[in-house]
Amino acid sequence: MLTQSTPGNKKKKATRRPEMVHRPASDSRLLSNLITHEKNHTKALSHLLDSSFTSLASLSAYATTTAGQPISNVITCVAGHFSNADEALRRYKAAIEAWSEQLKMVKEMEAQVSTIIRDREILCVIFFFFVKTCNE
Repeated sequence: MLTQSTPGNKKKKATRRPEMVHRPASDSRLLSNLITHEKNHTKALSHLLDSSFTSLASLSAYATTTAGQPISNVITCVAGHFSNADEALRRYKAAIEAWSEQLKMVKEMEAQVSTIIRDREILCVIFFFFVKTCNE
């Protein structure tokens, strides 16, 4: 209940109608934007890993053709380090994909919560007007 001042300092009780509380739509848009960027990031990593695999295969082939030369061991060692880096990128890509799936689940849950909140608000307004109508 709200009170309003009237001339003569008498306070009159005023009833306040329940209002719909609107959640900002930017929440889901920001989450959708994040999911899209994570998907693009995963695609870029996939392309990088594909290119890296072919490059590593070429480097390994070169290392085998230089067998017996002193540089062969160095090239093989470098190729091994590149292979380890590729494996780390594969694990990183897998972690990002798992993270993206979790973000999608959060988005779905947010949509469900938004629907529940909206339905609850609608029911509260209907109930308020029903009670008001019954009391008159």
